[in-house]
Amino acid sequence: MCGLDQLISGLGTERFCSDLLSFVGSTGTVDHAAVIRFDAQAQARVTVSATRPALRINGQHVRDAYERRFFRADPNRSARALSAGDSRAVLRRLRPGSLSDENYRFHCFELPALVDRLSVITAAREFVYCLNLYRCSCSGPFSDAEIAAVEASAPVLAALSVKHDEMARRSSAPRGRGERIADLVQRLAALRKGLTPRELEIAARIVAGMGAEAIALDLGIAPSSVVTYRRRAYARLGIAAQNELFALCYFG
Repeated sequence: MCGLDQLISGLGTERFCSDLLSFVGSTGTVDHAAVIRFDAQAQARVTVSATRPALRINGQHVRDAYERRFFRADPNRSARALSAGDSRAVLRRLRPGSLSDENYRFHCFELPALVDRLSVITAAREFVYCLNLYRCSCSGPFSDAEIAAVEASAPVLAALSVKHDEMARRSSAPRGRGERIADLVQRLAALRKGLTPRELEIAARIVAGMGAEAIALDLGIAPSSVVTYRRRAYARLGIAAQNELFALCYFG
């Protein structure tokens, strides 16, 4: 288990979220953790995330799906109404069954088998931060005692989440689109489905959220060619829809 001193020493480093997961796990099982930052326009960014090593939860899929689309359906988005000067930590619980958006529930809860979420929410300057703690189906929902333990430590957890993000933003540049696309190309190539280099380029950009017109401009080809390569890639992969491509890319 990670102590508070180790957690503080990891502020601003890549190990912070895994340390945070271990720290909160000392009072109860937490299977996945993520820190969400909402800006003044209520746009969301997953700043850090980590999964308990023994579990197979593809946090990258959840992260991409959430940032690209589903943050709009997150009830925590309304926390933007918190005063920027109000730094109190607020605890909210979400059970997936209460969500009305079926796609959000499927991609961000059912697909990774997450059944419960506790959110520690606080405002800092122009941002609102949500530290989300998840339980998967093998662990079951949080107990009342576990919820009480998280609530008791909420002020410390909120302050550390904010401080880490401030330090990390000062010390590193944001990840560029080119780097992300290159990573997606590698993921798709690892499937060993025989995609051609052009089909890999097209499929990676689809997963990155780009439409046919944007892909055509990015690669210097006609939109009709993008559609053709997409159709060929889907045929090789044995899929028929964009959602299937997302799942295949991240879950194999």
